[in-house]
Amino acid sequence: MLDPVEVESKPLHFVRDQSCLSCLGGPFSPEVPGLIVRSIFPSAEGHPIMSQGSTVVDTTTPFSDRWGGWYVTGKHGALLHRGNVTATERPDNSITMPIQKGANVTDLSALFDTTPYSRKKSDIVALMVLEHQTSVQNVLTKANHTSLRAMHMQISLQKELGEPVIEEPVGTARRMIDHSAENVLEALFFKDEAALPEGGIEGDEAFPLAFAAHAPRSANGRSLKDLQLLTRLFKHRCSYMVYSLTFKNLTPPLKKTVLSRMQQVLAGKDRSRHFDYLSASERNHITLLLRETGVFMD
Repeated sequence: MLDPVEVESKPLHFVRDQSCLSCLGGPFSPEVPGLIVRSIFPSAEGHPIMSQGSTVVDTTTPFSDRWGGWYVTGKHGALLHRGNVTATERPDNSITMPIQKGANVTDLSALFDTTPYSRKKSDIVALMVLEHQTSVQNVLTKANHTSLRAMHMQISLQKELGEPVIEEPVGTARRMIDHSAENVLEALFFKDEAALPEGGIEGDEAFPLAFAAHAPRSANGRSLKDLQLLTRLFKHRCSYMVYSLTFKNLTPPLKKTVLSRMQQVLAGKDRSRHFDYLSASERNHITLLLRETGVFMD
């Protein structure tokens, strides 16, 4: 048995364990350390049926492909999802999954004992917000890693060739950062967002209040956390992740490029036409919000 005095006298140090990155740093999380929300085909024992694959869920994932292996509470009309039920694999490797039984569930007590839990719901709106946030976080992380690598390669090459070191990206680094910035814009502006079911979704009324409680707001009370829930998740299609520490601390060349492109799109000067789904009115509201909450600096 070790002497406690001897143990305390030795300096403590952390040892990095790479095992988590086998899943959370590979193809499931765009080849960078990231977060994963997956939809699977769960067996009756709760294990994924691996032969059926899985879906890494983000803002663009169709409603019908979400929440396999999850409990989900809330109303969503006739469009079905994979939540609240298990799947059975047939001998021919096909599956049966009674997804109708998992639809529009508002009380989970029939599925498991909910008494030990302070919250007895698994709110559909909260789950969709989680999926959006994790996917945007991964895009920001990958863009930042790519931009840091691009600038490191540029500066290293300039030093190697005896050229003046330029802090602004040029050539290949410029192209890599521009491409990364476009990926960030598409994530922030909800490009190709999956449609909600006809009639929208309805979750626990407590979640929107808690979610938006400390949201930065414009002078007229608008917030990027304002939910819409009828045809899309948020009222204003610009992600509240612009207030995240990751966004605030993006490497300067990337952040400068992202903010410049955001202003270009919102001013209606974007020639790519990738963001034409944002109406002039919506762009104006988003611009005002970003200015009054400090994202855009005049």
